[in-house]
Order: sequence, then C-alpha cells, then structure tokens
Amino acid sequence: MKRLAGILLALAAFAAGGVALLGPSASGSSDYHVDAIFDTAKGIIPGELVKIAGARVGTIDDVKLAVNARGTYQARLLMTIDGKFAPFRANATCKIKPEGLIAENFVQCDPGTSAAPALRGNGKTAPTVPVSRTSVPVNLLDLFNIFNTPVRDRLSLVVSELGIGLAGQGDNLNAILRRANPTLALTRQAIGILNAQRAQIGQIVEASDQLVGQLAHSSGRVQDFVVQAARVTTQTASHSGALADAIRRLPGLLGAARPALTQLDNVAVTSIPIVADVKAAAPYIRQVLSTVPAFARAAVPAFRGLGVVAGQGIATARTDQPLIAQLRSFAHAALPRARQFDELVVNLRQRGVWESLLGVLYYGTAAAARYDATSHVLPANLLLTPCSFYATTPTAGCSANYGAASSTAAARTHGSRHRSASPTRTPTPAPAGSSPATPPTTTTPPPPTTPNPVQGITDLTRKLLQGLTGQQAPPTTPQVLQGLTNFLLK
Repeated sequence: MKRLAGILLALAAFAAGGVALLGPSASGSSDYHVDAIFDTAKGIIPGELVKIAGARVGTIDDVKLAVNARGTYQARLLMTIDGKFAPFRANATCKIKPEGLIAENFVQCDPGTSAAPALRGNGKTAPTVPVSRTSVPVNLLDLFNIFNTPVRDRLSLVVSELGIGLAGQGDNLNAILRRANPTLALTRQAIGILNAQRAQIGQIVEASDQLVGQLAHSSGRVQDFVVQAARVTTQTASHSGALADAIRRLPGLLGAARPALTQLDNVAVTSIPIVADVKAAAPYIRQVLSTVPAFARAAVPAFRGLGVVAGQGIATARTDQPLIAQLRSFAHAALPRARQFDELVVNLRQRGVWESLLGVLYYGTAAAARYDATSHVLPANLLLTPCSFYATTPTAGCSANYGAASSTAAARTHGSRHRSASPTRTPTPAPAGSSPATPPTTTTPPPPTTPNPVQGITDLTRKLLQGLTGQQAPPTTPQVLQGLTNFLLK
C-alpha cells in the first residue's frame, strides 16, 4: 500500500513538473530568442533543429564566433524557440546530438525548472546558456576516423606532443572532458553530493539495519503486507484505464488548483502569529471553558427572569408605539434645528462664550462680595433722573457730556423752571357787603410731574428692607433717607 502511494506521489510530482514547465506559457505564440555557448559547433549550421524532450521547438538562426574572458574562442548558437517554452532558467542545459550515425546534428535543450531564476540578456545579446551548462559528445564518425592513416598519424603526433601541449592546462582539460562527456559530469556531481552527505548516508544505513532487524522479528506481518500489496497492485492493474485517465487529467487539475494553493500558502504563512497567540492563550481559554458549565447553571434563573422581563418589555413597547412614532416624527422634524443648534453650541464654545459667561458670574459674585466698614455693598450708581430715559429729541437740561453740574441738579432746575413758568390766576376780591362769588373755573393743565429721585430711592429702600427682614419697614425721616441716597449716589 505504501509502495503504491509512493508511485502515485511520484507520478503526481512528475505531472506537476510538466505543468510547471509548460503551463505558464501554454497560450503564448510569440517566438523566444535564446543563445547557447559551446566549445565547438562542429556539424551545426543555421537552419538545423532545436528540440526539447525530442520534440521540435525551434531552429538555429546563426552560428557566431565568441571569445571568453580568458581569450579562448568558442561558438555562440543563436536559436529561436517557441514562446510557450520561455523563459529559459539558470539551470537550463543544451547539448549537440546527432540524428543518427551519418545524419546531421541538432541541439537538444532543457529549459530548466521554474524554481530557478530566469536567464537575462544584457541588451545586446539574448539570454544565454553558459558554456558550463552545454556539452558536445564525441561523434562516432570521429572515433572511426582514428583508424585512418592521416588521422592515425595525427593522433600519434598529438599523443607524443600531449605533455607539452597540455602543460599547465590541466584544469581546462578537465573542464573540457566534463563538458564533452555529460555522463562523466553527472557522475562527478553525484559523487560530490554523496561525499557531502556521507554522515547522513551512514545514519540511513544504521537506521536501515535497525529496520531490517525489526522486520526480521515480524516476518509474518511483512509477508502479509507483500500479499496485500500484490492484491492492491492487481486491482490497480485492472483499473489501469481509469488510472491513466486520472493521471492525464492531473496536470489540468493541478493548474486549476495552483491559485487556490497559493492563497492557502499565504494564509498559512500569515496565520503563524495567530496560531502562536492562540497557543499562548490556550491555558486561559481552557480555564474559561471549565467555568462555563457553572456559569450556565447560575444563568438559568436569570434567563428565566429575562423571559418575564422581555414579555413585559414587549407589552410596554406595543403600548409606547404611538409615543415612539411621535418621537420619530419630532426627531425627523427637529433634525435641521438640532444641526443648527449644534453648530451654534460649537461656535459659542469656539468663541469662548461659556468661559466668558462663567467669568461674568465670577466677577459679579466678587463685586457683590465687596464690603466696607459696615457691611457688603454693591458699588453701583443709579441714575434715576429724567435724563436717564431714552429720548429721540434733545431734552433741555440734559447732556451726555460730563461737566461740573450733575444731571440731578440739572433735572431739579429743569423741574423748577417748569413750575415757575406755569400760568396762574389770582382771584379778584369781592366788594363789601356782597356775598362771595364763586371763583371762576380755570382749565389750566397741571404742571408736568418730574420724577423725584429721592422719593424713588426712598421707596426702593423701604421695599428692600421689608424684603430682607420680612417685616413692615418703620417710617424713616427724610433726612435719613436723604443721607442714604447721597451715600449710594456717590
């Protein structure tokens, strides 16, 4: 069963790799230009094929000479590839291979995996596969030519002069041999990886020994596992058609599921802090959950009472529906005025009206709290004269300017002038021996009355005393009232 699961996972990974390789540019139709550097382009001419996995995907446009950093000449192959295989990755590889024993050559390329970064051009040249990722295998015809007389002589000459020609070029020769033989290069890489993982391999061997020892004690169960695996394999073989159809549909399924899997990965990454916080809060959550049953039992009577209150509240709400409707209408109608009032209150607050009002109250209280040698007094002057009233025309004896004569004296003079100017009639004495005659009736209007400030202050003082004491104020002499009035009017 585990072996079958491993096989299915391997097939899924292979299909996913195919989708990753072909999926992103499946709909592209534009050409993709890429170059490859080889030690030699022997047998390659423009127009020959470029293949990926044995399928034709492009052609060779041109073969140019290139010079590396050490001054060594190399061959640059300019290729045009179908756009759906773009872009080539940093781990892309290319090799020159023959079509047959005596046929022409072609370039076999692998675009690389999607995990590697894409190759970039430098503006003048297209993205380029470096010479370290290319190889030129030995041609079989070249091997046969060794036995011909000219080639044999030249080979002997090369072998005899090999020590001189390769002196100091051992690293370059090794690099050429690794690129000339892909199998040797891959073997060297595999040996290097195994050498770097020697400790892990030793642990695997030791674990394998322990596993084999454990399996030896359970040989019956292992045999049963093999039998069950055989049955599963037989059942799988009987459904090979359906399994093949499922595998054929797997790339499309993986392609459709890729956005959802990407979002799921983002959610998993962003939820790590949340999970950490939940883990830290788990003991407290457990403690709270342990108290929930007791709380539920204690809350049962409250919920029952809440049901009774809810019933009463429903009845009250039904009764208050007309009032609520009126309040809704009032609120709707008062909304514009409320907004204006809100603006007014905000404006008054911004202008400092409330602070000024409190200042008025404070200073008014402080003014009323003043006192002299007798008691608290309010230092104010009351102008109860004819000049204190509003008038639209000038009044004789009244002036808004400060001068030597007071307004009270001017008013008093003005009143006496009115009284002296009033017309009077002197009765004529009757003759002797005659009865007194009835004096003739005159229609002289009464003189205009002038408000007496002293009398006004007197009446005001009597009322104030009566209000403060709650008793009828005793009659006072005019001299006392006159002195009090003069004191207040200072």
